[in-house]
Amino acid sequence: MVEEASDSVQSMLFSATYDEPVINFATKIIKNAIVVMLKREEQALPNIKQFYVECASRDSKYAAIVNLYSGLAVASSVIFCHTKASVMWLFENMKARGHQVDVLHGEMDVLMRADTIIRFRRGDFKVLITTNLFARGIDVAQVSVVINYDLPIKYTDQDTPVVIDGFTQPDCETYLHRIGRTGRFGKTGIAINFIDSEDSMNMINVLENHFQMKITRMDPSNIVELEKLDNL
Repeated sequence: MVEEASDSVQSMLFSATYDEPVINFATKIIKNAIVVMLKREEQALPNIKQFYVECASRDSKYAAIVNLYSGLAVASSVIFCHTKASVMWLFENMKARGHQVDVLHGEMDVLMRADTIIRFRRGDFKVLITTNLFARGIDVAQVSVVINYDLPIKYTDQDTPVVIDGFTQPDCETYLHRIGRTGRFGKTGIAINFIDSEDSMNMINVLENHFQMKITRMDPSNIVELEKLDNL
């Protein structure tokens, strides 16, 4: 398509993040382009308040979810898990407790995915549990909270986790896209990250350094803290 376009065609490319492959692609198809980039610290979405919750185990993570949804008034929220198995486990447990919840993952066909997104936008259910499938390119204006039940992991081209000094590295771009599902159209949003190991705590430190911003510790069993979130 690019090769067939005439010289008079004006082209503009937009991307929320710009890693090296994206930049190489853009400069390849548009010669002598005018480039406007945000500084990394300006990408951190200041209208989204970011927190982390320390959990000792999977049971503790689930207890934290229960406490959050018991004490926090949420319009709609998205919970990101690392695998489909985690998505389904959390879905079954939250559904059993009476939460309005559904799932979105890569093993669903296109029509099922589209129907789920339509129903989520319509407000048929309040909590969408998903993998990275929902991290990019989908706008649902009423999402007020994003929860990273599992933080996104950075992988090599061979699909193995990137490890530096013994610590698994977070995928900073995917993190930015995930939390960007809230705070849409200038609204205030909340992002909550669950930490269950020294490895995931290090990921929080890496994210803070990468985006030059603070991720604040919170206690989901503290009703006063949850009430403060409601007033953000």
